[in-house]
Amino acid sequence: MRRIELLDGIGQVAGLVDIEDGEVPEAHVPYYSGAVAWREVDPAIVAAERSAREAEERLQNALLKGAVLVLFNHENRLRALEAKAPITIEQFKQALKAILGL
Repeated sequence: MRRIELLDGIGQVAGLVDIEDGEVPEAHVPYYSGAVAWREVDPAIVAAERSAREAEERLQNALLKGAVLVLFNHENRLRALEAKAPITIEQFKQALKAILGL
């Protein structure tokens, strides 16, 4: 897999396209408005972008997991104040899925 930048008449990037090895980059140029040329993006840049995206996804997942645990603890604290039995994390997850329509 390679990434190419499609360039307009003054050398500005008009679009990015991921292409398979052996695929002809010129085939993508007519599909982007104003694109007249292309250049290949350095594979190291593509790898760094992918790594940054993956790190961001891991962070978001960790934050989401932490938020769910905080909400779970608060739910059980409220239940304790209401003299109700605590719920399990599985019951809480099922309730969240039902609320979110998942």
